[in-house]
Order: sequence, then structure tokens, then C-alpha cells
Amino acid sequence: SSGYIFREWSKTSGDGTFGNQSNKSTTFTPKSDSTIKPSYTTDKSCSITVQATGNTENNAVAGFTVSGGTTYVGTLRKETNNYKQVVPSVKCGETYYIRPGSCGTSKGPNTCTGDITEQEIKNLQGDRTVMLNILQSGSTQPSVTKQCKVTIQSATGGTSTPAGGTSTTVECGKALNISATPSSGYIFREWSKTSGDGTFGNQSNKSTTFTPKSDSTIKPSYTTDKSCSIKFVTEGGSSGQCSYIKAESGDVSSAINVCAGLENNMPNMACGKIYTISRQSGEEVTIDPTTANLKDNNTATIKVKFSERDEYLVGVLSGRGGTAYPPQTERYTIKKGQSLQIDAKPDDGYVFDSWTIRQGSGTFQAGNTTASNSFYPTADSDIEASFKEGKGPEDNTINLVMVTLQPVDIIQLKVTSTHPLASPINLTYYAVGSATNTQDWSEEWNGVEPITCTFNRNQTLVDGNPRGGGVSRTATLNAGESSWTFELYPSTACQIGGLRSLMGTAYITFSTFSDSKYYYKRGTTSYSWTRTP
Repeated sequence: SSGYIFREWSKTSGDGTFGNQSNKSTTFTPKSDSTIKPSYTTDKSCSITVQATGNTENNAVAGFTVSGGTTYVGTLRKETNNYKQVVPSVKCGETYYIRPGSCGTSKGPNTCTGDITEQEIKNLQGDRTVMLNILQSGSTQPSVTKQCKVTIQSATGGTSTPAGGTSTTVECGKALNISATPSSGYIFREWSKTSGDGTFGNQSNKSTTFTPKSDSTIKPSYTTDKSCSIKFVTEGGSSGQCSYIKAESGDVSSAINVCAGLENNMPNMACGKIYTISRQSGEEVTIDPTTANLKDNNTATIKVKFSERDEYLVGVLSGRGGTAYPPQTERYTIKKGQSLQIDAKPDDGYVFDSWTIRQGSGTFQAGNTTASNSFYPTADSDIEASFKEGKGPEDNTINLVMVTLQPVDIIQLKVTSTHPLASPINLTYYAVGSATNTQDWSEEWNGVEPITCTFNRNQTLVDGNPRGGGVSRTATLNAGESSWTFELYPSTACQIGGLRSLMGTAYITFSTFSDSKYYYKRGTTSYSWTRTP
């Protein structure tokens, strides 16, 4: 409008780039929904001064030109302006270019050279001085340092270094260290550039750098809003498969163990940031997308896809009071659907308590309170055997022995325990006999089995089981007792032609016991003898 001059374009929200912020007519390329605005000023009190440095002896003379908001050709000489020239008709808010001209002396031509690197002044505000170097002919041209002014704007919610409301002049293209400190109740959000040109080391870091390419204005921003969250949706995998996922934006980060098939949320995230999502450890996964945008939304959804596995790693740990087997010298590789055979042996004064899955997932074939067991993993897992103080297996011993009594028709099984039983225990056994004649006696257990003469001759064991019709029997050891006796009676009534067969040998074979807390010590379990009818 009349009485105003254009200052610059600026971005107030969103993401995108200007073709040239200082040009009235330019372009804007958005990367997200954005808001931009022009700014104007009535300030006309700006100036540009060109000053000579270097070799000003021998009445050196140097020329220069100014173009842009105005056009001007000037000359620096000792006699007229003492090597300092103010450019006339300079307007604020315009862009100017200062270029070197010819160089000579008032006493002779071409005895020196004058040069400066072309300098650009964007959106001129206030007074600027440009230095023009004059050199003797043939001298090496020194590098000319272009200076950029960086202004830090104040922001609600914290302080900064350099302080808000101040300007710092640095060499253009060189990094300026900046830092932001949030006040109590606030969290740092990001650094942003409101005018000029330059780059941040990392806009999301409280402490970072800004490298100006022109005069620039930057500011930190803060927020009290921590109501944003990241939701992780899983695909594939099985129960117990987990991957440790990290969300990071500058020096703000959070991590969560994302597990297949479960709801996985990362709450209380600082809003106004874009977080990078990455896997730190655990199961191999694919993350999509790899960034969570909490600038424009309160919740971001990330898909985590678990890779298919055909084998798992299992570690076996020992708790205090015993040893787990196989020992933890390495993690064991187990094929999917197969198991790892495990066992737990308590030390003296301890008893086995249980198996625990410390991490991962799987099942114990015999439940987690059985020491000798099989573990079927469904993910990489660590399992641990735990023990508790108590009487060990050797302190609870049941002795089993087979003895003969008179007459030799009777075979006796003697069972004793070192302690009275707290609860009944069942034991399963086989009673097997063989004869030295064609006709074998039948056998009875406590008179239960009927007398028969068809007891199979030369009955033996095959793979631990009786061959030829033998039947397993179960005896109960009653609670509160510590001694038991069971007897086997070969029949005296089974005769053919007045003769009875000769019982030559007898066996008792023990099969299973119902209580694994006891240690079973087996003595003599077979006898041989000779008898005449």
C-alpha cells in the first residue's frame, strides 16, 4: 500500500520452501498443509556504506557498483571521501548487490587492483557497511569474509542462548551454536526460521547449530501439551514374540516392547514433533511408516509386521539353590514345534519349586512344577529353574526290596520309608515267575487272582513289560505309615498227575510312582530257588 514497502514472505505453520522470501513475486512449494504471509514496513531509515581496506597508500583508487533496489556507481579515493562512500537513495526492505569495479592510482594507471567478492544484502533493514579490499598489483587476493546477522526471537515457555531479542553477527556459512532451555511445566518443541536463509543442525534438538547464508531470524518454540500418543498395530507373529521399538525426535525419546497380538500404545508423547521409529532389539520386524507425525495429529498409527520364524533361541537359567540342565553356556536353537529337554537338580537343603519363563513364550509339557520336563518355545525365550529351602530328595527315601520267607511258596515285597508319609503314594509293579518243569504254578496276589494252571511257562520281560500274559498291579503306601509288606503266593493246588511244577525264579519289577518328591532306592528284586513237590 501507499507509504509501505514489502519486507518478506514468512511461514507461520506447516512445512514448505519459498523460491526467495525477499522477493515480492516468488513461489512457495508446500510439503504439508501450510500457512504463509507477506510482511511490510514503513521504515525508510536504511543505508549502505562501502569502505576501502587493505593497501590505501600511494593514493589508490577503487571503483564499485550497487544494483538492486537502486543503481549506483561509486569510487573510493583518499582525496574525496577518505575511502568511505555512502550509497544514496537506499530503501529499506529491498535486496542489493555490491560488486567490485576498476582499481588504479591518481599517480598512474593500473598499479593496483581492487576486488571484493560480490555481496548480496537481502531485505535490507538498518545500516550496513561493505568492505572493499585494495591490493597492490600482483598481490594475492585475501578471502573476503561475508558477515550475516542472526537474530533470536523470544518465545513463551523458555529461554535461549544467545538470548531472545538479541542479534549475533557471524561469518556467513559458519555454524552458530544455539540452545533452548524450557521453563518449568514446558517442553521444548523445535527451532524454526522466520526470515532469511540458513540451515539447522537438527531443528528438534534443544542444543544445535544454525548456519546462516544471509541475515536471518530464528526462534525456539515450547509446548505444555503431552497428550499425544503413538499406536502400534501388529501383524503376523505369535504370542510372546516381541520387539523393542524406539520413538525419537531430537533429544526427546521413548521406547516400548511391542508384542504380537497385543495392544501396544506409547502415551504421553510431546505433541508438535515428528518422531523417527526404529527397532532396537528383539524379534525382526518391518515398520511402516518409519516416522510418526504428531505435529498435525494427536495420535499416529504405526504398523509393525513380525517376520515368520522356523526356529527359536532358548536360554536355560539356574536360580539360587540348584542347577538347571542343560546349563546356560549358550542359547539353544530349537526348531518350531520341537522341544528342549530340561531338568532341575536341587542342592542339599533345597527342593525344586518351578520353571518360569523370564522372557518370550512357550509351554512346559508336564506343567511348570515338574523338574524333568520338555519346553516347547513359540518365541525366543529364557526359562529359569527356581528352588526353595526344604528337604532334598535324599532326605525322603523309600526302600524297595524283595525277600523270601519260609515256606518258600511265599514271596515277600518289603517297603520302608525314612519318614512317615504325609499323603498316600501309589506304586505300580509286575510280579513274574518261571518254572523248571512243564507245569507252572499259578500265582495269586493276596488271594485275588483265581488258581489256574495256565500260568505261562518261562515268562520274561521285553522292553520293561512282562511277556506272556503278566498283569501290572498297583499297591498303595498309606499316609502316616513308614513300613509296608506285600506277599506273593504261588499256588500249591495246581497239580497234574500228583506233581507240582518246580518254581525256579521270581521277579518283581517296579514301573511308576505317583510322587516325584521321593527318592526310591531299589534293593534285590529277584530270587531263585529249588523245591520238590
